[in-house]
Amino acid sequence: MSDLHGIIPKCFITSSILASVVCFSRPDYNLALNIFAYLSWTGLRDQKARIIYLYLWTLILDVVFLLIWWKLFNWESVYEEPLEDWLQLVVLTLFIVNIFLKLVIIFLMFLMENEIKKALSWAGFRANVRSIFAY
Repeated sequence: MSDLHGIIPKCFITSSILASVVCFSRPDYNLALNIFAYLSWTGLRDQKARIIYLYLWTLILDVVFLLIWWKLFNWESVYEEPLEDWLQLVVLTLFIVNIFLKLVIIFLMFLMENEIKKALSWAGFRANVRSIFAY
C-alpha cells in the first residue's frame, strides 16, 4: 500500500485541473481547496485530519449545489443556444466527475492514513474540534 501513497497528491492536482475548467461557468472553491490540500498534504504532515474534514464538508456542499443546479438547468435550451449551454453541460459533467474524484480522494485518505481513521472516530472528531477552537 505504500506504493499507492503518491496517488493522493496526484488526485489533488487532477481535481484542481477539473476545478479550473468548472470555474468558467460558476465560482468554484474546489480549485483553492485542492491546491491548499496538496500543499498541506505534502508539506504539513499534522494537518491531514483537517483536510479530511474540509473534503467531507465540501463534498456535502457540492452535492447540495449539484441538486440545485440540476433542477434549475434548462435542458430544453441546449439545442437552442448551443455554445453557451453546451459549455454549461460540459461544466456540469466535469463537476460531477470532480465529485466522484473527491469521493476517491476521501476513500484513499481513509484507506492509507491511520491519522484519518482516528480523526473520523467520535473521540478524534471531538479532540480535533477542541484543538481548532483552542487557538
